[in-house]
Amino acid sequence: MQITHIEKWKVVVPCRAGVLEREGRWYDPGLSTFDAIPKWIVRLHASNGQTGVGESSRGESEASIDAGIAALLGRDPRALPLHRLPLPPSAAYTTFEMALFDLLGRTWEVPAYQLLGGARQTQVQVDYWASRRSPEDTAAQARDGKRKGFHGIKIKAALGNPSAPRGSAPPALSQSAGDAVPNPTGTASPGDHSHWAAIGADDPVEERVAAIAEACGPDFTITVDPNCRFYEPAQALRMARRLERFNILVLEDPFPWRDNLDAYVLFRQKSPLPVAIHVFTPEAVLAAIKKDAVDYFNINGSMADFVKMAWMAEQAGVRCWHGSGVDLGIRDMSYLHASFAAGSCTLPGDTVGNFLREDDLIIAPIPIVDGYVPLPTAPGLGVTLDEEALRRYAVG
Repeated sequence: MQITHIEKWKVVVPCRAGVLEREGRWYDPGLSTFDAIPKWIVRLHASNGQTGVGESSRGESEASIDAGIAALLGRDPRALPLHRLPLPPSAAYTTFEMALFDLLGRTWEVPAYQLLGGARQTQVQVDYWASRRSPEDTAAQARDGKRKGFHGIKIKAALGNPSAPRGSAPPALSQSAGDAVPNPTGTASPGDHSHWAAIGADDPVEERVAAIAEACGPDFTITVDPNCRFYEPAQALRMARRLERFNILVLEDPFPWRDNLDAYVLFRQKSPLPVAIHVFTPEAVLAAIKKDAVDYFNINGSMADFVKMAWMAEQAGVRCWHGSGVDLGIRDMSYLHASFAAGSCTLPGDTVGNFLREDDLIIAPIPIVDGYVPLPTAPGLGVTLDEEALRRYAVG
């Protein structure tokens, strides 16, 4: 059995109308333009007639996709070490990893999570999502989520940066601004959100949370994610105390944490809210565990690395969820298979792109029943590429 050829497509799939603020008070360059950044879809073909599909993160270069193709052509996928594939070090690693898990799962007639050690749970919770917007619009988003059966929502938030010089220009934006920022190692920039534009005025964060609580009731949970844009521990702590009266599930990345975990230790001792950081490497997980700096983790990374990091968290008694970059159906499904294989992954996940984008590029949508994705049984990733939608959103 050999990989005989690999197809690739460059696509841009915008978010649905109303998901993002494109102008005005709530326009946020870090969020409002990310869906215009291209992705790549790849499909592996093997000599046994089976195929496997993969989806890149945003902004991946064609050169890195081509390098992955060159590394796999002619190889027997059954002989590859799935925990560390012989691929060039780039963010495209995860694209080909999920395609190989899909191909091998189809070949061996098992779901991809079986190749990660087997299922540790029978369902994975998913929450709704809202970008920065007015309290009224935030409440409307939350009501929509609750109506669809979700039990909570994750909102983006920001405060004015008290350390920014008056009149200073915002920092340059990374091409991959969003939850996951790929770097050449194939992971992402841990805890460094300098690519986010500075916010000139505060969000009415407390008013937005209060609007959600009024619209959805006290049992509807809220995750607040500033992407480090509460900037300073003292400012973040004041906001945490103002939000204490609401049903806050977690405060994620309130301020920069890379090289600053000691501040998280102190913040956690004083904060009335649980705190999490968004990590991408085993080293970051281990450092936070050693310092007892967090209550939870939001974890990204390759499928195999995610399971390893979630296992590390499990040994420390720390729960986690799988992060995302507001992706499409193939990538979201790879996150879910990794989540099913992780015993500590019991918090609501971020696999939201499949219902926020205009199309997920797969035939059957990912099933979400009462806010949970049930354990899939189809082989591989269990998705079928939508050829018509692929042609519709292809670019370049």
